Formats: sequence, structure tokens, C-alpha cells
Amino acid sequence: MPRVKNTKTDTTASIKSNMALDWENALRRFILELRANGKAKRTIDDYEYHVNLFFKRHPRAAQVSNLQEEVLHYFGQTVRPATFNLRRKYLKGFF
Repeated sequence: MPRVKNTKTDTTASIKSNMALDWENALRRFILELRANGKAKRTIDDYEYHVNLFFKRHPRAAQVSNLQEEVLHYFGQTVRPATFNLRRKYLKGFF
């Protein structure tokens, strides 16, 4: 009997091995989706800024195994409530 390929496992392994660049591709696709949905330029620019800022400050987050820890570090920083809420809004929208 032929072996049935487990596409979920194969896809997960592929995602993990390519995650370092995949966040950039995911962001580009997300931005295209925002444009297609008619979001304002300022909104799109803000999403792009905050997601890039997160990955610039926490490059280890590009690996799935480090993502949760890096998100906790990012949100554990002492910032004003408005800054915290903006970061949360844009990262939540992206993820």
C-alpha cells in the first residue's frame, strides 16, 4: 500500500525552515489584502511600520519556536498605555 503524504506535517516543516523570510512575504501579502479591502494609506503604513519594528527589535521572532517569547518581551517593555495599545492592535491584526 503506498504511503499517504501528510501535507499538514510537511507544510509545517516547510514553514518552520523558511520562517526567517516568510514574515516579510506574509507582510507583503497582508498589505496587498489591506489595499484590496480599501484601507487608508495611513492605516497600511502603520501596519507596515509596527510589524517591521517588531521584527527589527526581535529578529529571533522569525523562528516559530521563539515567537511567543519574543512577543512577551516586546509587550513587557515599559511604554505608555497608548503605545502599548497601538502595538497590540497592529500585531494582532497581522498575526
